[in-house]
Amino acid sequence: MLKLSTRAKFIKNFISIVILVTILIYIFLSLILYTSVVHANDQFTMVFNNVRVIDGDTVAVNMKNLPAPLNKVSIRALGVDTPELRGKCSKEKELAEKAKLFTTKLVKNKTIKVVDY
Repeated sequence: MLKLSTRAKFIKNFISIVILVTILIYIFLSLILYTSVVHANDQFTMVFNNVRVIDGDTVAVNMKNLPAPLNKVSIRALGVDTPELRGKCSKEKELAEKAKLFTTKLVKNKTIKVVDY
């Protein structure tokens, strides 16, 4: 096996960093260019129409024009904590189903606006 020289290691690391930065720039630009973005009161806002409810405090959105698996994003509601669907007892699971149903009714056929905190 050949040992890499210091220069070869530097070049390898440099190329890795350039690739990583390129991917990050691509993701950032995709977020800005391919979703509805509004700047209001110096806040970064994204608007989504296709929302899937995961549970009472979490929804999933599909970021168009991003490659899989980067296009699937989960968003949690700030300051909201609902029981988990995979809870330990039947009462927790029942409450989790109710919370999910409530959230589903809340977001069904609506445009969701996500604002940074």
